[in-house]
Amino acid sequence: MKSKFGIIFVVLFMTGRILAQGGILPNIRQTYISTSFGFQMWRIGGYVNPITQASFPVSIMFPMGRRFNLTITHTPAMSHWYEETKINGFSDTWFQGTYVFWDEKAMINLGLGAPTGKTRLTNNEFLLSNWLGLNIFHFRVPVYGQGLCGKVGFAMAYPILENLVIGVGGQYLHKRPFHPISYRTSYYLNSLDSTVVSTWEGEYKPGDEVTANIGLDFGINENMKIMFDGIYTYYWRDLRSGQEVYGSGQKISMNWGFLYRLGKNYLWSRFTYRHKGKNELATYYGISSIEKEAQNSNGSQMELDIILKVMDIEGSGIFIYGDTRFHDRNEVDETGKALLFGGGFGANVKITSGTMLDFRFKYHVGSLTTTEDRNIEGVSTFIGIRFEI
Repeated sequence: MKSKFGIIFVVLFMTGRILAQGGILPNIRQTYISTSFGFQMWRIGGYVNPITQASFPVSIMFPMGRRFNLTITHTPAMSHWYEETKINGFSDTWFQGTYVFWDEKAMINLGLGAPTGKTRLTNNEFLLSNWLGLNIFHFRVPVYGQGLCGKVGFAMAYPILENLVIGVGGQYLHKRPFHPISYRTSYYLNSLDSTVVSTWEGEYKPGDEVTANIGLDFGINENMKIMFDGIYTYYWRDLRSGQEVYGSGQKISMNWGFLYRLGKNYLWSRFTYRHKGKNELATYYGISSIEKEAQNSNGSQMELDIILKVMDIEGSGIFIYGDTRFHDRNEVDETGKALLFGGGFGANVKITSGTMLDFRFKYHVGSLTTTEDRNIEGVSTFIGIRFEI
């Protein structure tokens, strides 16, 4: 139930060059609308049908004055596995305002997650959601609805030297209770020779989160730079019907980036390492007591992403992508190990001065350990268009 929304250090991974004076944080002053279509299909060994997801992200950004931007994002999706195992519906809608100040070296971000996403999942929908939530697959909509959320964040970047920028930031995410599932169970009463069906759709309160970031952006020369981003996330405990039932292990994420420019083309790579500590679980004899697990059920995760821009034609570009993902097994039942290799190609096409078309295609193969070792194979496509107004 943990949210995937967090502070993104745009200063360290999205700026094309280091500026010695002012204007470090991006401050978009043009209204734009972007919409896209994404399709992902993963075939898992041992299962006849693949898991597919079609998503339709929409984003609108309004500059409101010289320093403040308002962004609205929403991503409906259709996910399917078997005839009775599918999830179709809306996601939560996020409204985010960003205020940039101090010569565009600092910003404050406020966000509200409106509970428009699908909740009260049935048994089969909940089963599918567990697969969608596996990080190895990178589904664009891993979670449809998480209830009402609110967040406040801060980021600051300052040039220490002409070629060195340091950034710090943090975010607090507050979550309100919601009803994630409508779970049905059945059992026999031997004395009556009949079946009793019960439904649980109680209230669940995910724990709040606080995130702290630190980052460095170092320019080696005019065409080359390296980046580092460290993130620590602390989770409060989840509540079920007012009782503490789960505490997520605290998480550390580290990102190393490298950018090399050759004229209008470039090579960009990022290595990510994520590690979570031991979870806290309700004891078997009741939910009034919660204890840290003896062995860590969270395996470490490592991922490498590479983007190579090989051609630039009057603002349009052709790209080659490479991905490698390795997720280690957990210590409890030694499942969760996954290894994935893949890549693809894409293009950005400048249609007019304010309209850009984006296309991407990727193919992956690898293995995943659940109850047994399984081969996995995936295809993902993305096509989007962005209009500046």
